[in-house]
Amino acid sequence: MGPVTRCLGDNIPPAQAFQSPLPKVDANSAAPDFIAIREAIQELIEGDAINRAAFIDVAYKCGSTFRETDYQGGCNGAFIRSDDSVSDAIETLTSVKDDFPEASLADIIVLAGQVALEDAGGNAMAFCGGRTDADDISGRDHIKPVIYDSRLSVAEKAKDAMIILGLTTRQGVALAGLPSGTDELDNSYFIELIEAYDAKNDPVTTVLDNSFFEGIADTKRTSLFATAGQELLNDDEFRSIISLYAANEDEFLSELASAWTYLMNADRFDGPRGNVCSGINTPTLSLETEAASFESSSTVKSSVLASFMIALGVLIF
Repeated sequence: MGPVTRCLGDNIPPAQAFQSPLPKVDANSAAPDFIAIREAIQELIEGDAINRAAFIDVAYKCGSTFRETDYQGGCNGAFIRSDDSVSDAIETLTSVKDDFPEASLADIIVLAGQVALEDAGGNAMAFCGGRTDADDISGRDHIKPVIYDSRLSVAEKAKDAMIILGLTTRQGVALAGLPSGTDELDNSYFIELIEAYDAKNDPVTTVLDNSFFEGIADTKRTSLFATAGQELLNDDEFRSIISLYAANEDEFLSELASAWTYLMNADRFDGPRGNVCSGINTPTLSLETEAASFESSSTVKSSVLASFMIALGVLIF
């Protein structure tokens, strides 16, 4: 069933506790200035590099509570405040909330994760504001982690976890490449996984243990791949996707942006099947910043094209 926002009709009963009720957005309140909020978040990232990883982490953990199987969980409500593992990031972002009281902490968390991911090298993504903060953050206590049968393979568990989140396999694998610490975002994780897999399966190699994968896995945060790189590579579907991302960074970055945007907005229901964020892109950049970003992107693309043409022996005047 999920939240009351999935219900239709004039005779909708009051939200029940299991629906994690949220206060409604006050239509008479001032709209948050997400451009200024984004600038404040960017300053926090530039002031302390560790904030970038912390903001990605809190937003990912927030979004990954969503369950498509029963429409529970998600970032709306900022229930992640009850998670002690992200308390430092919550405290830092609460300072932004104090400066911009008209914005919800839930929106700030989602925007912070997006800004941090884009700062790390991710593709530009659409932002959809309008979340509210739950008055009672214990409203998700009934959502418990899935406990799997020990006889299931690691790949089976990972695929099921992606289904629960509503992710495609390609999206789920892309999220495994989220940057760790102050690392820049690229496809090096997938390249290292494939190289380690190839080395381990080389008949002439002397490597007989999982040390390659342990060294790689320790640097990544996502639970789907954190400790099981080798086992997942033994699955044909996973291995083909990892190989694709290792060979094509643009493909990885595009799929990651798709997965991230879906996960952040999955719980923004508009009736039983709709989503209030469909087609929405709340402005978070000033026109000057957007123009500078576009000019920089165009310059890079022109430079790449020129180099390509010169390599073909074509003189460009």
